[in-house]
Amino acid sequence: MDVNVFVGILPLYLIAAAFALPVFTLFIKDRRFFEGYGIVAAGIALVISAKVFMDVTREGIQKYYFGGFPPPLGIAYEVDKMGALLGLVASLIVFITTVYSAWFMRVKGVEWYYALLLGIEAGSVGVLYTGDFFNIFVMLEVLSISAYGLVSFYRWRGKSLSASIEYAIVGSVATGLYFLAVVFLYGAFGTLNLADLTAKAMSDGGYVNQWSGGLFGNAVVASAVALALTMWTITFKSAIFPNYFWLPDVVPEAPTPVSAIFVAVAEVLGVYLFVRFMYTVFSPQSLLSGELRTYFLVFLHILGIVSAFIGALVLNIQRDAKKFIAYSTVNQMGFVFMGLTLGTKEGVVAGLYHLLSNSFGEALLFYCVGVAIWLKGRSLTDAGVLRRNPVIAAGLVVGLLNLFGLPPFMGFFSKYMLFKACLDRGYIVSAVLILVITGISLIGYARFLRGLLSGPSEAVRSRNLIVPLIIVAFITAVIVLLGVGFEYVIHYLNGVVKMAFDSGTYAMNGVYPP
Repeated sequence: MDVNVFVGILPLYLIAAAFALPVFTLFIKDRRFFEGYGIVAAGIALVISAKVFMDVTREGIQKYYFGGFPPPLGIAYEVDKMGALLGLVASLIVFITTVYSAWFMRVKGVEWYYALLLGIEAGSVGVLYTGDFFNIFVMLEVLSISAYGLVSFYRWRGKSLSASIEYAIVGSVATGLYFLAVVFLYGAFGTLNLADLTAKAMSDGGYVNQWSGGLFGNAVVASAVALALTMWTITFKSAIFPNYFWLPDVVPEAPTPVSAIFVAVAEVLGVYLFVRFMYTVFSPQSLLSGELRTYFLVFLHILGIVSAFIGALVLNIQRDAKKFIAYSTVNQMGFVFMGLTLGTKEGVVAGLYHLLSNSFGEALLFYCVGVAIWLKGRSLTDAGVLRRNPVIAAGLVVGLLNLFGLPPFMGFFSKYMLFKACLDRGYIVSAVLILVITGISLIGYARFLRGLLSGPSEAVRSRNLIVPLIIVAFITAVIVLLGVGFEYVIHYLNGVVKMAFDSGTYAMNGVYPP
């Protein structure tokens, strides 16, 4: 491992950039300044996250100790391949969304809009980079508060305010439960550092740190309670049944660029935390090995199936394009969790690959739908206006076919891998259900395609489309390339998952990976 100052700088830089932006409102009133500020700030963050990603890929786990205090005394930021990869994806989506926002947003108060966008990125990157499970809570709060403000950005709309209040209430409960889990873990393990906690969980009391000691009380019971509380937070962040209900209410009322961040970035964090807790901290070699851990995985696997089924069923009856994408996300995240909960490396690789397919696919749909909203409206039939621009229309088609799972797009290969991973694990019913649920979702995706191909093409408003055209073309190319080159992507993801699985062994040897 190498000390990497960029690992510590990025979250602090984003927080500073977010807080500094409103100060300029005291002497600058030009909207273009704040648009440029947001784009430049997000662009710098993308460059830094790319640097961290390349460093982790070449040299292994990167770390940064705040104040120079080594773990477990201080807050340690430690990034492995999974954190670096998902951090790069999050930074890329936020940067693209910020550029798209400069084209889409034409309302007062954009300075606060861009400050909150940077706040969401700061919270997201903080969760993905930190090696401290209390700091995860802090960064989740940074993310959540920014998200609450963005959902209610159209404050003159009653539905936006009610959606923000709903999201804030259930979000506060979810993060509060995670904080309670932190209390249980700290009481049992005497540490806030994930690596230190992992080493103690792996040794079942045999590992004693000179600063944090060993285990206290019944660590097995405390760990089980903490894990149950954490899973509630994770299923909320990932919109998994029964905690999916907020997404179809919140996403349609948020500004369309923000909706893209919800489905492409916020969902990533739940998956990251699930893998980190279930496969790094409480691995099959930990004190939660055996039947108890298996029960957790089986229960969450069933929730994933239910989520995928509900999402596929309800998206078939949607007329509002943004609600359609919200339920499509519930459907796709259900598939992701079906892979993650198999308890195998193949299942986790398939789940992560499908997560990438969902993030880019759903974001692409929102970028295309945003154009239709500007030109005409947000119903499925209003998508017909996109036929005036073949590139954006093609982007919508690629997004829908990718999420349905047709070759050569990455959605096809990720579903095939999920299907195969279920068969290899002996989950025959789950493998069959992947096919059945995909078939059910076909009706909804076909309806959206029909709206594009047969809906009226007359536009109510006109607008220069060069910015969304470039963005849609870029994301479309990413989806195609990640599908055509899936063998290379899977090879890298195998390394990502192996490092996450092996982190417990590193911790036992006195090394501090996240």
